[in-house]
Amino acid sequence: MKPSSNVRCFVFFLPLILAITFYFKKKFSKIGFDVAFVEYIPSEWENEWWIRSEEWKGRECDILASSPHVSFVKDWLDASQPSTLIQPPGYQSDLSKVNDIFSTLRYRLPSGAIFDIKMEPLAGILRDPRLPCAVDLGVITWTPHNDNIQSKDFIFLDPTLLRLSSNSLGLKQRRVMLFDLGASTYNDADMPGLSWLYPKYSSLDLKFTDLYAWEVRQKEGITYFEGMPIDLSAATHFYNFGVDVDAGPDSPANPLAVLKQVSRKEDYVILKIDIEVVNIEEAVVEALLRDPVALELVDDLYWEHHVNIKSMKKWWDLRPEKEKSFADDEGQGVKRTMKYLRSLRSYGIRAHAWP
Repeated sequence: MKPSSNVRCFVFFLPLILAITFYFKKKFSKIGFDVAFVEYIPSEWENEWWIRSEEWKGRECDILASSPHVSFVKDWLDASQPSTLIQPPGYQSDLSKVNDIFSTLRYRLPSGAIFDIKMEPLAGILRDPRLPCAVDLGVITWTPHNDNIQSKDFIFLDPTLLRLSSNSLGLKQRRVMLFDLGASTYNDADMPGLSWLYPKYSSLDLKFTDLYAWEVRQKEGITYFEGMPIDLSAATHFYNFGVDVDAGPDSPANPLAVLKQVSRKEDYVILKIDIEVVNIEEAVVEALLRDPVALELVDDLYWEHHVNIKSMKKWWDLRPEKEKSFADDEGQGVKRTMKYLRSLRSYGIRAHAWP
């Protein structure tokens, strides 16, 4: 019996149907199955820093303190003030002043409607622009922490993320997973990391359900868990050894292998990298950029890229025996870091510099 014309037609077009399905599946954002990432749009100000980074190398602080850049810094920090993140669902902050300053990740809903998520620009030395530059901002609308080189006040988490919580998308089983590479303790006042991320995301209705943490420095007994909220400690997997992305797909030392094994595309996945050995850090980021599966899974990324920047030498330990842990910025400066972060953002990952 010969197959019907309808069957033959279906068989003929099946490869095309599968190809189209795969394409759109690949385009679906990690925010949720029904939201598609469209593009990353750097702001005009970020593009200026990208284009002129070599010209401005070593003069970043002078540039930030000059006009019109100093006014951009004021508007940037004002928009990033903590009160912006403590608002009821549906709240939209006034970002009109930073439209030309903040960069944009663009998404498309199933209806075809476009919505944007704003991100802080990749500018200056990719830290709080007041530090270590000591830019004179005068009086602004909130109390700055000018004595804190670890300041994260420059990081902007768009309140639009409130719309993307598990409740708003109906993803009742969505998990919020943090993969912390170079993990400080919760109550570490000198290097606050987890104690910033946990409450910040909780304020956006994105409370951590899983924490995978790697730290090569040995922690005795329950040292790592001291000060940690009990719900978070119960959800923690702590690996007291270093990371190695070349360790193989079955090794717990390979954070990307673990990430791919335990997370799903509907989960909200955050990756933080602060290892303080640049060749290991870059190996992780480069492995991520080569791995389409991992790229599909990671939503947010924070990275302190340890580049030998002139203005950071006061704080970073750059003794001869330690300098090998830092990338030489000869000829590149912060553009080396910008290149990585812009590449990650172009894949739909909300990549932030980490102080």
